[in-house]
Amino acid sequence: MMRAVIGHVPHKITVHPATVTYGAACLGCTWRIKGKRSAEVVHDACVEHGLASRNGHVQFCTRAQGISYVLRQAPGTREWPRPPKIQVPLADSDRDGLGTTFRDPLATDAAVDEPTHEIVVHQQTVMYGADCLSCTWKAEREEAPERVQDACMAHTGRDMHELFRTVTEGLAYVLPKDRDAPKRTPDTQTSRGRRRRGSLRKRA
Repeated sequence: MMRAVIGHVPHKITVHPATVTYGAACLGCTWRIKGKRSAEVVHDACVEHGLASRNGHVQFCTRAQGISYVLRQAPGTREWPRPPKIQVPLADSDRDGLGTTFRDPLATDAAVDEPTHEIVVHQQTVMYGADCLSCTWKAEREEAPERVQDACMAHTGRDMHELFRTVTEGLAYVLPKDRDAPKRTPDTQTSRGRRRRGSLRKRA
């Protein structure tokens, strides 16, 4: 289904099209599917919208073991790389095939259904830049948590942004605003810690 989202709302594709077990969304359009689908189904749906090969929308994102990746389709092929089997630190940008937040270049000003988007850091430990869960304001590095929350209030006129996502020690977590990120390192993660790094979706 095609979706129009609020202009430049940050959103994230959530799974790799070759292993679509959690739902999928194209990087370059607003089409999403739910459940298990093949890579061809995902790619063909983008082609139907005129958004795939013509505009180069050949990047999809996967969540494996609680970590986000962006994997690219090889030029001129329909082959998709498989998600890595190891935990790779979450990157601040799309460098080296990893990524965090993407802003939809085809977004409109109309809100249809619920936009899927995420913030990328916890408001209490804003060290990597921050996106609000429910508005389009983006903080720079080292912003105080008060600046993050106040900007949400100014943007929307209400204090509804309870959850923020943090990246600490190369790993991602989703935490309530009154909790700090756990003090763990990548090589000492427990299963409990991994569950805490789930993706977050919220209706605007």
